Amino acid sequence: MDLTYQLSTKFSIYEEMGRQLDEAGWQRTKGTRFHLLLGDRFEIKYNQLLGKESLGAAQLVNYFPKTHLLTLKTALVRRLREQGAEHAWMPESYILMKEDSSAVKESDAADQSLPPWKRKTKVSKDVLEAIEDKKAFSSKGQTSTVWILKPSSGCGGQGIAISNDTKELLALVAKAPGKGMFVAQQYIARPLLLPGGRKFDLRCWVLLTWDFKLYLFSEGSLRTSSTTYNEDYHDLSAHVTNHCLQETLPDYGKYEEGNEMWYSAFSRFLTEEHPSRTLEADVLPQVKHIVLSTFDAVKDLLAVDPATSPYLPFQLFGYDFLIDAAFKVWLLEINGSPASAEKFKTEMVRDILRKSVTRQFPFMDAEVPEGAPHFEPIN
Repeated sequence: MDLTYQLSTKFSIYEEMGRQLDEAGWQRTKGTRFHLLLGDRFEIKYNQLLGKESLGAAQLVNYFPKTHLLTLKTALVRRLREQGAEHAWMPESYILMKEDSSAVKESDAADQSLPPWKRKTKVSKDVLEAIEDKKAFSSKGQTSTVWILKPSSGCGGQGIAISNDTKELLALVAKAPGKGMFVAQQYIARPLLLPGGRKFDLRCWVLLTWDFKLYLFSEGSLRTSSTTYNEDYHDLSAHVTNHCLQETLPDYGKYEEGNEMWYSAFSRFLTEEHPSRTLEADVLPQVKHIVLSTFDAVKDLLAVDPATSPYLPFQLFGYDFLIDAAFKVWLLEINGSPASAEKFKTEMVRDILRKSVTRQFPFMDAEVPEGAPHFEPIN
């Protein structure tokens, strides 16, 4: 059987996947009859996939529908709330948006004894929840607690502000263009610091397949700041570690090439500075717990039935975490189209093919070469 795929995205992970498929003898097509779709997650038309009746096998597709429930910050906060359980790894969070006076009036007239998503009103539950959250957030005023404001769909550190004055952050929401949604979260003000007193965050790559098997990549990236951590919260260079911000600074690359540290170097740092702590014992178990908890919250909305679905999805996610001074791991956000570190990209893509595509269309050895970076099952 000639295996075919369609590539309609410029995302580097899937361009690399296309290259590896070409080497393996797959044929690239622009038609609708293909075995694998490597598409753009915002443009995939799931209802137009042909499936078993036409091809004799379900088509594979590189994204799940509805994963915005994880990757939009407001949607994730809302979904975790609806679960009713406490999530100690999620900072205290508030959903904020520009105030709509008519919506506020509708909200005030509704039954206040019910949570926003259960009230009978013409206003959407999302807007109702944002109205309630604004009231609660505004009432905090200026305190010793520090807050970080992030656009719900933002990336690359854009639109972030940090302050202990809720009025200052609400003013930024009010001035924002359009009708954007924001999340205000308690800022983790005592992070674990690297040599030079610098902040970092931890990027972990997670693979989800159609049967809800979850895999964590064996390597990860610490994205580091070049600026000594300080309590000037308007100095984002010390507080926001995204490459998009750090690479614009004069000290970019001063401590690590590309402001990036790998697990091996982090383990050496722990051995030297925190000898009672290890990545394997103190960090990764928390990471795995958080990953499993977030997917448990959306499983009923994402799951497909492999026996009847015309398509079988798989997807790579980027989880961003913060480790605080007490070695507690906090979830920062989840990215639905994460970039891969160049040094791992080839092996990462090869193992995505092993864990997903090869299961449906066997075309390569499913065994991981000894010592190669790979995805490890966590459920």
